[in-house]
Amino acid sequence: MNVSTYSGHQESELSQFSSLSLADLIKLVLSYCAIVAGLRRYKISLQIPRRVKFTFKMEGNKSTRMVIRSIGREVVHVKVGKDLQDFGVHKSLICHCSPFFKAAFTSGFEETATGIIKLADVDVEVFELFFRWLYTQQIGEPEQNAVGFALSDDESKSGHDYKFHVGTLLRLYIFADMIKVPTLKNGCIEKFSRMGSSEKEYLTESENVQYVWDHTREGDLIRKLFIHTIIWDLGITSFNKNLDQISEEVRLAILLAMKRVIDNARTEIKEMGKSRRKFKTLASLDSPLEDPTNYHEKVGEENKKDGDVSSKSRVEVSEEMYEVEEILDSEWVDGLVSYKAKWVGHKQDDQYYSAENFRGAQELVKEFHKKYPHKPHPGIKKTFVEC
Repeated sequence: MNVSTYSGHQESELSQFSSLSLADLIKLVLSYCAIVAGLRRYKISLQIPRRVKFTFKMEGNKSTRMVIRSIGREVVHVKVGKDLQDFGVHKSLICHCSPFFKAAFTSGFEETATGIIKLADVDVEVFELFFRWLYTQQIGEPEQNAVGFALSDDESKSGHDYKFHVGTLLRLYIFADMIKVPTLKNGCIEKFSRMGSSEKEYLTESENVQYVWDHTREGDLIRKLFIHTIIWDLGITSFNKNLDQISEEVRLAILLAMKRVIDNARTEIKEMGKSRRKFKTLASLDSPLEDPTNYHEKVGEENKKDGDVSSKSRVEVSEEMYEVEEILDSEWVDGLVSYKAKWVGHKQDDQYYSAENFRGAQELVKEFHKKYPHKPHPGIKKTFVEC
């Protein structure tokens, strides 16, 4: 195939992506980055004809484009489970989202030098959910799988499979707590809150309740969610069954929570009597489960620890992820001045970025052009034509 034929074929291939949404396009590009990183790890080269010029204009705001451009090329490896299954993940992304991994890969530990961390006690299924969330900000949908299970002739197998998914989601919450990612914890809470009545029976089975109490501290919001689910959502049969099988500590917590509901209702009735208001409904008897944010960990600037993800999306915070250490070179790219930079905390990146991405590093840009006055810069118009 000659170059002109290849170029025409290339345009035809690219046209199929025009109907993709921006979100799908981002997922596609991130998936491509992960595949390329994996191929490079095994020293498989990707050859593209030199004279073929790929140009692709991405729609969307600047922050979204920065996510794709600034994710970097450095990949670290997380080896998970008893068999130490390997997951290659972009270092910049995992370190930004998790203070746990940031400390491991940037604080001078053995993992910093090797780029490898071993988590033998973490289940592969749990890390797979975290890995998917890291790149998409979405948790897998076990409840969708449950529909397929329901079609199975073997009802016991269907129930077992869904119990496994519920258990995996619980372990994901505990893992998110360990690696200090509150936004992922809140995502798990949303999943639990959207479960139907039968799913919540699985969720609040004694073994799951005990697992949560064994792996969380007093006052943890997932404990509160479990207590409220047992009180407000379980039928009397399931409630009695649970009460017989759970620990004394959990039973006491349930009784105290029920006592608070009764006391609040009494207080509200007394206040209604004093004000002679017409009796309608008691706000104290509205289920707190109607609002899942009652069980969210607060994630904001006022209490954000170093490395925690704020309540803004990863797209919105992407420009805060990278700080320019030094401008290394400038070049004309598609008729615009672009720069190659060294980023703080990261290895040198050979990619060129448009000048608009360096507005926060103007002093470094000026210093570069003062040192290299003949290099391309925005004050000079490009008058020659590239071959």
